Amino acid sequence: MFLKLKNGSRVQIRPLKRSDDAKEYLSHINELVKERAFLLSNEIQTLKKERAWLKKCVKEVKSGKAVFLTAWIGRHLIGLSSGISQRGADSGNVEIGLSVRKQFRGQGVGEALISETIFESKKKLRPKNVYLRVYAENKPAVSLYKKMGFKKLALFPKWSLNKGKLRDVYYMVLK
Repeated sequence: MFLKLKNGSRVQIRPLKRSDDAKEYLSHINELVKERAFLLSNEIQTLKKERAWLKKCVKEVKSGKAVFLTAWIGRHLIGLSSGISQRGADSGNVEIGLSVRKQFRGQGVGEALISETIFESKKKLRPKNVYLRVYAENKPAVSLYKKMGFKKLALFPKWSLNKGKLRDVYYMVLK
């Protein structure tokens, strides 16, 4: 799938591949951590850890437990989304995740990734529920998720540590 941005850039949205350059994933996550973006991870990663993460993700996809989609401009990773089947008592539920580099936010990349991730997750993972977590103060993300059909299910006050502070988190479920 391809997406054309307002500036004319052509973005390819495709599944994560084992042959992808782990350095691109490392650059992506570390740029977001340095930005102190609204992520669940606050740690700078190493290439060794990122290679192991990529290998684990490919294994989860092959075993039918996850969907990972990526957004690329040329050979540069600009976005990543996931649909991950939960385990145990929560099996049957799929958690959606999304990250987009700062310079590409608000241009449709996140919307395209979420839309395709929901579609692929429903087809391959067959969830009872599709949900996500989002920092309450991340208003652009909350707005996007509402637009995509998610509704606020619960607010967990002072739930996750971000930028050195405990922050409120919404759990949202796809209607």
